[in-house]
Amino acid sequence: MKKTLISLLFALGLPLVAVAGGMGGPGSPEGDQNFKQHHAEKIAAMAKELGLTTEQQSKVDAIFEQQHTKFQAIHEETKTRLQAVLTPEQLKKFDNMHPPRHMMPPPPPPKPE
Repeated sequence: MKKTLISLLFALGLPLVAVAGGMGGPGSPEGDQNFKQHHAEKIAAMAKELGLTTEQQSKVDAIFEQQHTKFQAIHEETKTRLQAVLTPEQLKKFDNMHPPRHMMPPPPPPKPE
């Protein structure tokens, strides 16, 4: 059970990497709303699939919130460091290479048993 939970947390946490790269930008109202919706769906899917208790759901929720906050900080630090290295023209090209994502994909459907 513990290995399954850890594997599922890891697999479901990977899409949060996308949060660091866009969705309207970290901290933007659109990005935050998309994250919150995706986050709620993910917790609900885990609760159903794993039979999480209310206490476990709260703890998992807190873990994902902390992860989101860390990714936002990493994104901002990376942006600041790139601004110190790249010219304004290069930054513009870089931003065009990485347009913001406005929607995260839905969580994967549960696997049939």
